[in-house]
Amino acid sequence: MLSTAFGEAAAAERRTLTNPRAEARYHARLSRSLGSIVRNALRGPRRARPIVARAQGGTVMGRTVGPMGSEQLLDLLEEQHTAAGRGLLVTGAHGAGKTRMLRAASATLQQRGSTAPVLAAHSVGGDVPLGLFLGVADLAVTMPSSPAGIIDAFARRRSTSALLVDGVEHVDPASLFVILKLLQTTRLPAILTATDIAAVPDGVRALCDSGDLAPVSVLPLTRAEAAEIIERELGGQATPAAVSKLALASGGSPLQLVELIAGSRDSDRLVESEHGWELRDAPMPTPRLAERAEAKLAALDPSAVDAVTCAALAGEYPSAAIAPADRRALAHAGLIETTASGWIRLIHPLDAEHLRTRGSSALRRELVGESIRALREASASGDPGAARRADALAVRHGYDIDPDAAVGLAEHALGAFDEPLALLAAKAALAGDPSNPAAHRVVGSAASALGETTEADASFRAAQLHVRTDVERVSVALAMAQHLGVRRHDAAAALAVLADAAAVVDDDIAAAHLVRARMRWASVAGRQSERVESRPVAEVGAVGADAALGLITTAMGGLISGPLDDAERLLPDLRRIPDEVLALVPGGASLIDLAEVMALSYSGDVLATRRSIQEAIASAGSQKPESLGAWEYALGVLELFSADADVAHQAAQSATVHLDWRDTAGLLPAAYALTGAAALAAGRTAQSTQAFEQIPDAAADDPKVVMLSGWVRARGSYLDGRRGAAGETLLATAEGLLAAQHTYFGGMLAHCAVRLGHDVPAAAAVLRRAASLAGGGMLELFVQHAEAAIAGDADALDALAEQAAELGLVSTAVDIWTGLSIRPALDATAELRARRCSVRAAELLTDAPGVPLWAGRPDRSAQLTEREHKVARLAAERLTTKEIAERHGVSPHTVNNQLAAIYRKLGVTRRAELREVLRPD
Repeated sequence: MLSTAFGEAAAAERRTLTNPRAEARYHARLSRSLGSIVRNALRGPRRARPIVARAQGGTVMGRTVGPMGSEQLLDLLEEQHTAAGRGLLVTGAHGAGKTRMLRAASATLQQRGSTAPVLAAHSVGGDVPLGLFLGVADLAVTMPSSPAGIIDAFARRRSTSALLVDGVEHVDPASLFVILKLLQTTRLPAILTATDIAAVPDGVRALCDSGDLAPVSVLPLTRAEAAEIIERELGGQATPAAVSKLALASGGSPLQLVELIAGSRDSDRLVESEHGWELRDAPMPTPRLAERAEAKLAALDPSAVDAVTCAALAGEYPSAAIAPADRRALAHAGLIETTASGWIRLIHPLDAEHLRTRGSSALRRELVGESIRALREASASGDPGAARRADALAVRHGYDIDPDAAVGLAEHALGAFDEPLALLAAKAALAGDPSNPAAHRVVGSAASALGETTEADASFRAAQLHVRTDVERVSVALAMAQHLGVRRHDAAAALAVLADAAAVVDDDIAAAHLVRARMRWASVAGRQSERVESRPVAEVGAVGADAALGLITTAMGGLISGPLDDAERLLPDLRRIPDEVLALVPGGASLIDLAEVMALSYSGDVLATRRSIQEAIASAGSQKPESLGAWEYALGVLELFSADADVAHQAAQSATVHLDWRDTAGLLPAAYALTGAAALAAGRTAQSTQAFEQIPDAAADDPKVVMLSGWVRARGSYLDGRRGAAGETLLATAEGLLAAQHTYFGGMLAHCAVRLGHDVPAAAAVLRRAASLAGGGMLELFVQHAEAAIAGDADALDALAEQAAELGLVSTAVDIWTGLSIRPALDATAELRARRCSVRAAELLTDAPGVPLWAGRPDRSAQLTEREHKVARLAAERLTTKEIAERHGVSPHTVNNQLAAIYRKLGVTRRAELREVLRPD
């Protein structure tokens, strides 16, 4: 019955969806949860019953819903109508999803036997008196003759009817009279929609003022909702950059997003690649959206249209280049706004894209030339952004450009992850100067990022042939090493390129850049390297892109091998690198953010680290999509070693997809290894094997891969009951990681060996070495744990478990408490401690059931149910049986039975012992 009912609901909205598979997924999702109205409706036999209960009281508050939130809309209707008999006035811009939500709500209500048709004021009978109600067959009002007849028809079915009006600002006066009377007299559950509350008729606004209608605003699409629509429409995932560009261009409108997807795909701008659907240019509107954009231009003079076209072509345009009268006309038309710097830009991306493709090619070329001249005049006053905009226009439209300017544009585009523009600009430079090594280098880097490895290899070889100075030689070597290390996953080859360059470079500053790069790739290759002392930014003079990358590399090296204090002292200096320099380092700003989060994680504060990473993931989706994979990888590692294998697996899987698209730090092989480790921890053995098979042979010595591979081998032995073999693998891998200067990785595996209880003195020795080399609160806690385990100090272990739980190190806390709970109890105090530790471990596992443990699972017989846990806590807080019963709405007899079960599970006989076990605050 459920599938049939929602099949009918889906059919009601079929007209609004263009992809049948997408439609099925949309309504399957809709059917999962449509609020308590629907949940109640689906209980028992299908029959008509009241839509919502009647009640009075409550207050009117402004609410919001997302454009995909039809279930949320129904929940709000129930809440407001139950509280005070209120209806909803839903407002949102054209295309915000109001109609779709209303139709979905109608289908849901009607499938339970209620009368809830969508009355569309703007599509049927808009100019006919009472035309809003034409064709409402369920009310037997196919030809309404009077307002009274319609009101009476609704009133006779008021308990099983709802009033759903789409576009209330467009209703005819007679229909408006009926709507107001129905709301005022029958108190029908009602949802009205409008584009803006200021546009609704006075009578509707008065109902809002009196509290009879609760205002609800439709929020713009979130990035996650946009990604969901895009995947539904395309039948597959799009790259993070494509999602961000489409979501931005849509203005948060589901309707416009669907149109942009269709327009971009039809124009071959949105194409399917090995990384997902990629957007090769700006989103292309459909003819329908283009017509809407063109309508805004109808009342403008040709000079104003030309001026706004120049602004669209440039992205941002000097105000002085537009006549004052034209600026005013464009502002009145709602087309332009002023930036903080006083320049002009288009308000809506759709208008900009329409103007960029509008008119004849001859006119566009003339306007491009005019835009370039205006931008270069502005750049003469010292605005570098204006020069880059002029150069970008020149490159894209085939105008002449100085080779040096083209290289500068290419390097800036590369830093902004606009590889197609970087490639175009660098090739334009080579057209004027075929022996330009910088241009060859940028072509190589851009081609590498786009996956064109053959072209990248050839370009780097050409760059090596044409270098003339040490600075040029070092820049080429650094870029080529990045290509070999990241795209080819061959850190050894990257080191060889750097060594060759170092052998012929005499300039000390240039040589220092090579040393830092060698430290980075030696780390990835699992080799020891010479250490580089950190230097404040002020001492390196005018910092360039290579120097900035070197400083970031030094900080990352310190965070990997230690000392942590040195790396933390360098982090503030990284924040002082000029923005215009950092913009030339692909992913540079994100790498600095990641370094700060790594430093936080080594303090041991998992909770704060998790919050920081989750915030970074949320912002990366819309602002820095190229960094998304790195942040997801960081979250996966954090979860695997501290809390939840399932979350780790989800994060790792997503990271592999995004890193396969853009990977500036060479993390893709490690992400595959993380996926395999998390899959094994979550009980997905086959998926674990498949993930490790994806790791290139050249990346086998990457210490991140080594660490996770060792962890997996040890985990497999542990799951097979071979604890000794598991401990030996953990310690051997930890020793190897310390030798390769991956101090924290080694410390983490040695800590796992301590939790396992294998050769704790040897594991403690590894941890002491790691702590002396690197420092940090996390390693200090691990050392204390090992020493307390060797001493058998139960009090110290108990206190360390409490610290670990406070920091979010769930796996550590559970393993320690589990170990304490199974110790032989020599006296009553020890027995009580064992029970309490078992309870604390079970409590943590309730919130994190997927945590990978090494000490075994705690005794499940001591694990309380959620209700028992609540009752036990209240009893420990000295509430009486009667007070607990009243709080939970049960009888005292029921509470006594629950307490009996609690006492039996925890091995206590009275409340005093219960308080000792639970230690309530």
